[in-house]
Amino acid sequence: MRLRRQRSPKNRIARWLSHTFLPHKRNHHRPWILHPHGLAMVAIVVVAIHISLALVLHFPIFPNVLGESDNITPTAVLEQINIERQENNLAPLQWNDQLSLAAQQKGQDMLQRGYWAHTSPSGEEPWDFIAESGYTYSVAGENLARNFHSTEMMLSAWMASPTHRANIVHTKYADTGIAVLKGTMNGKPTTLVVQLFGTPEDSAVANAPELPQQAYAATQVMVNSAANNASNVLGAQLELTPVHFYRAGILTVLAILLGVLTYDMLNAQNKKLKRNVGKNLAHIILLIAVITTVLLAESGSLL
Repeated sequence: MRLRRQRSPKNRIARWLSHTFLPHKRNHHRPWILHPHGLAMVAIVVVAIHISLALVLHFPIFPNVLGESDNITPTAVLEQINIERQENNLAPLQWNDQLSLAAQQKGQDMLQRGYWAHTSPSGEEPWDFIAESGYTYSVAGENLARNFHSTEMMLSAWMASPTHRANIVHTKYADTGIAVLKGTMNGKPTTLVVQLFGTPEDSAVANAPELPQQAYAATQVMVNSAANNASNVLGAQLELTPVHFYRAGILTVLAILLGVLTYDMLNAQNKKLKRNVGKNLAHIILLIAVITTVLLAESGSLL
C-alpha cells in the first residue's frame, strides 16, 4: 500500500504563490504570471472586475480614453438627478435660470482664480453667487465635482457620498441650476460641474414638514435666507469616490507585475540564466510609463 503525504492548506497556498510570483527550478526560473497564459489570465480578471464595477457603479464600460467630458451636460445631470429623486419618492427638481447663472458664475470664478472649494479665497460663499443672480431662497445647497468622464460616473460618486446624496434627495429643494465648465486649473485641463439647489421664500415646499425617513448629515447645506448669515456647515474636505478605489486597484495590479518583472530580471542576471532578459527590461519601462500616466492623470473628485 502506497502512502501519500498530504500538504497542509498553508503549504499549498505558499507553493502556489511561489510558483506564480517567484522564479525557481519548478517553474523553470520563470514566474507563472509572466507566461503568456498567466498574463492572459490577469487580463481576463482585470476586464471582469472592470465590467462588474461598471455595472454596479453605473459608469461606461468603454470610457472615452482621451479623457473628454463632452457627454456631461446640464440636461443629462438634471435627468439623472431626477431619476434618483423619483426612486426616493420625491418630486423632480425644476430647472431655474437664475440658479444656473449663479452656478456658471461660481464655476468661472473657480477657474479664473484657481481654487477648488465651496468658499472663495476672498470669502464669497455659494449663497453670495445665488443672491447676485436675484434668486431669493429659504434653503439652498451646493454640490461640486471635478474631472469626471461621464454623467453616470459623477452621479454614482455623488450618491455614494452621504453629504452629496443628502443634497440630491433633500425633501425641501424645489429648484436647481447646473453649469458644466471646461478650463485650466493649476496648469491642468479641468472640467467642473457646479450644481446649486434652492427653494424660493414662502414656497409651499419650504414650509412643508420633512419626511420622517429623511436624515441629514451634519455637513448638509441648509441656509436661512431671512437671517442671511453663515449658519450652514460645509463639508470642505475632498471625499473619496468609487473611482478612487477602482484606480487604486488598477495601480496595485500594475505594481505587482512591475515587482515580479524586476525581480525576475535581476534573478536571471545574477544566476546568469541563458535567456533573453532584454524583453523584461522593455516591459518594465512600459509598465513604469503606464503607472506614471495613471498617477499623473487626475481622477474625479468631489467637494
